Amino acid sequence: MNAIGDVERRTCSGQVEKPDTDGRVLPELIRDPQLSDRLRFGPKAVPTAVPLADFGYDSMRPGGKPALGNFQVLTVLVTYDGHPPLSRSASWYSTLVGRLGGTPPFTPDNPGSLLEYFAENSQHRFRPLRWKVVGPIRLAAPSAADLGDASGRGHRIVTEAVRQNALNLDELDLDADGDVGPDELLVITVENIPNFGPVNRAVNEITTATGRKVRLLCAFLGEGNSFTLFAHEVAHSLGALDLYGWPQGKSAQLTMMSTSVGGTQANQVACHLDPWHKLVLGWSEPRVFTDASRGHVVLPGVNKPDAPIIIHRPGRPLEFYLLEFRANRSDLQIGYESWVPGAGVAIWHVDTTAPGAARLQASSDPRYSEYAVMHVGAPNGQHGASTLWGAGAWHGLGWRDSFASCGVQVMEVSENRAVIKLGDPYPPMSGGGRAPEPR
Repeated sequence: MNAIGDVERRTCSGQVEKPDTDGRVLPELIRDPQLSDRLRFGPKAVPTAVPLADFGYDSMRPGGKPALGNFQVLTVLVTYDGHPPLSRSASWYSTLVGRLGGTPPFTPDNPGSLLEYFAENSQHRFRPLRWKVVGPIRLAAPSAADLGDASGRGHRIVTEAVRQNALNLDELDLDADGDVGPDELLVITVENIPNFGPVNRAVNEITTATGRKVRLLCAFLGEGNSFTLFAHEVAHSLGALDLYGWPQGKSAQLTMMSTSVGGTQANQVACHLDPWHKLVLGWSEPRVFTDASRGHVVLPGVNKPDAPIIIHRPGRPLEFYLLEFRANRSDLQIGYESWVPGAGVAIWHVDTTAPGAARLQASSDPRYSEYAVMHVGAPNGQHGASTLWGAGAWHGLGWRDSFASCGVQVMEVSENRAVIKLGDPYPPMSGGGRAPEPR
């Protein structure tokens, strides 16, 4: 009550109507966002206590170790005889690999940083550090056999880089287990081969002078490759999978593990990894809901560790959905989302054979298989489409062998968040009817 005994009243719009001393009713906005959301969207959905390990949390481990802390990065610049030299300097590549404090938007003279990209994606849990940038080392032009044997070529490049620059690989045995593995050293090569197709391959085993075994994965890049390609190939060294499907291009611009040809060194666009990779790398802790959950859920931006949510059927954790809010941004808080197509809710369908092991399924091209981790795009739920779900959209979550059992309605999309409501598997105002067909 106020001083004259009048009771404050709440309007349906989330305001407080507060009488003043001469009887007028003055609206006052409610400033508690939780209260405001409850008034606008109804009760909150209640998360369930299901171990994230059931969904593969922290199961993708390079070299058998968590993708956490600092890994050292060796970058080798290679100039082959008979090809034009690299146009960028060693210092430019040093900035690209391991700079701190770069500010977007990124340009040729202000390149993005792999260190900051992975730090941003991992909530600063994983920060690859620039160990050495060497070269350009000069090598004889590769033969056709060399080009077809990346593992052997990588061995040749690393061995020559060690010899020409007196590198001591032994010092990288940080866990003192007698060898150097991909959990301690990441390798990037940049080769001056025209029209080079980037790949990630294991390097043939190297033995140091002291007998240590060096087992590495290498991101092979070419002159002029975009930042997206650098980040994509380095992510493979952590165990990340290609999610571009067949034909290529599925889930594009919503995960760095889709087709990553966006931009050039002159236009360095980027996007985050998908929430499944962040989950299995141990970089995020999604809130978990069942398909029977009802109520609204707030999805904050990707810079929050609990930003995504999981929706699953009780007792069946191998197939589930990951929902997240995504927005095209390139600022100091989120610098690596400039490639995202707009703003809205992303719905990822995940089908696994074991926790953290994505199922291989047939693709539309009978020659290839594809991983069953895909974005479900608006407006018709097409797997592999990149279109986000905007305010007012509704989608029923179907399962591989049964009808949909939960519906998701997007209630609000703003600059920094989205609000969804979990409900029955029928479109709003449909008056009942049949649930969506199983896929």
